[in-house]
Amino acid sequence: MKKLDRLELLITKFNEEIHFQSIKMTFVDMIPLILGVGVVYIINLFLKSSLLNLFLMSFELLYGICICLLYTIHYCQFKNINNRISLLFSLLLGFMTIYTHQSGDTLAIALPLLVINLIGIEWLNYFDQFNFKIKYFPIAVVQYFTQLIPIMMGISYLLIAVLFNGLYLPFLITCFQLLLQLLSSIIGSIIIVVLICYCWVHGIHGVSVIGGMIRPFWTQMLMVNLMCVLLNEPMVYTVTEGFFQWFVWIGGSGGTFGLVILCRYFAKSQSLQEIGKEALSYSWYNINEQVIFGLPIVHNKYMKVPFYIVPIVQTILSYMLIYHGLINQTFLIAPWVFPSIMGAFYTTGGSINAVVLVIVNIVLSILIYLPFFIKYDRQLVKGD
Repeated sequence: MKKLDRLELLITKFNEEIHFQSIKMTFVDMIPLILGVGVVYIINLFLKSSLLNLFLMSFELLYGICICLLYTIHYCQFKNINNRISLLFSLLLGFMTIYTHQSGDTLAIALPLLVINLIGIEWLNYFDQFNFKIKYFPIAVVQYFTQLIPIMMGISYLLIAVLFNGLYLPFLITCFQLLLQLLSSIIGSIIIVVLICYCWVHGIHGVSVIGGMIRPFWTQMLMVNLMCVLLNEPMVYTVTEGFFQWFVWIGGSGGTFGLVILCRYFAKSQSLQEIGKEALSYSWYNINEQVIFGLPIVHNKYMKVPFYIVPIVQTILSYMLIYHGLINQTFLIAPWVFPSIMGAFYTTGGSINAVVLVIVNIVLSILIYLPFFIKYDRQLVKGD
């Protein structure tokens, strides 16, 4: 089996894994809710309402519980079971863990709580499969006690998880914080860019696969940044999903907006002219499947190199400017239908410098793609 075939098989199996699907859909469902929180934040900038501010602060408490409940809902859907006990378990686990947590930073326990909930739900589902047959007892009696087993085991897990959280919770919090720091570093950001581009170059939806795995951490970083803004404290994380969405993936993965401009206004070959005309309107909204599969980027020896270089350069430049305080970190979620300029302005809380950075990154994209575009365009003209 070829290396690429093994990669595709591995990614397919991973995407079909029930826990990954459940977590992925959990954070997809969280996006509208966090988007709504961002709208409330913008409104409160003008109203200065103590009630709205209380709502925003309360969301920190509810965030960990929300992701646990959503995970359980999706897990039960994928398992095709209607398990009210699991939902009740997740709700109790969330409230009791938050209530007994000592430090008071409830955002810090959101991801550890999700892991504890994941294990607990799997634990409940395992005991829910038990089916005893005892020869000397009526079937109704056996069934009654069989139904009690997952409840009793769930209560046992819940008590152990809550009573002993002082032993394992600090360790999990530290592990997740170290991981978040890595993902928000310049090295972690470049690794993410390379992995996503690698998938796309080989015809695999990079954002869906890699982004699906990292989105829980991106969302956590965004929530921490938002809470810092509400508390008038310096934001912690340089990189969230919005960093890539608005400053790097301008025109779509690979930062192809500059390439589309070249195709639309400077191409001599008919095929690239057509791609430019069709893709320009989509590129404003960071949709570039037409470019990746139509130009194409996939298995294209001319476009493979700039497809990596452009987002790496944009990542380094954007990271350094944000890290040194010239541009705000992203702390809000903007609708994906926003053009990059609007998205960058919104997610940074109205930073004009963010808009300028988007324009600079588009120019960089044009300049980097230009020599490769010229060579590919000439090759196509010869073929015509």
